[in-house]
Amino acid sequence: MIIYKDILTGDEMLSDTYQIKEVMEILWKVNCQKKTITATKIDDKLIGGNASQEEQQECLEEGSSSTEMDIVADYQLQSMPPFDRKGFLNYFKPYCKKVLKKLEEQGETEKAAEFKAKAPAAVAYLSKNIKDFDIYSGESSDVDGSFGYLDWEDGTTPYMLFFKHALIEEKV
Repeated sequence: MIIYKDILTGDEMLSDTYQIKEVMEILWKVNCQKKTITATKIDDKLIGGNASQEEQQECLEEGSSSTEMDIVADYQLQSMPPFDRKGFLNYFKPYCKKVLKKLEEQGETEKAAEFKAKAPAAVAYLSKNIKDFDIYSGESSDVDGSFGYLDWEDGTTPYMLFFKHALIEEKV
């Protein structure tokens, strides 16, 4: 199996267990589906934990359930506040520079050149439709890292978009 990690933060974002399709030669479109998560009680003593009385538990009540996208649940992706078009463009300029720098540091000059050449079209598409996307970061919630952009095809089929050059492979 291959795990794809954010090149900037190291957060796991997805794996090859999902159907991945290349879009615009720079984005990966990853089909996802709703997943029901049922809460079960974990005995903290069995795993060496000792929750303090002040600590607020953010988990579901035992026996209850919630619905999330499978990729969000599987990789603990964190929901980000929505962007407007200007905010997205302000985010993307420094992000692009960081990705290019990281690719060049890793000796991936061809990938860096391709990212630089193809990113403007993808950014134009994303910025035009940014209000339609739910945005997710990796588990660390690092706002300087890569995001996944969740939307619905035909209003029924969920998918996420990722910049393929901003993900590194790790075989496990």
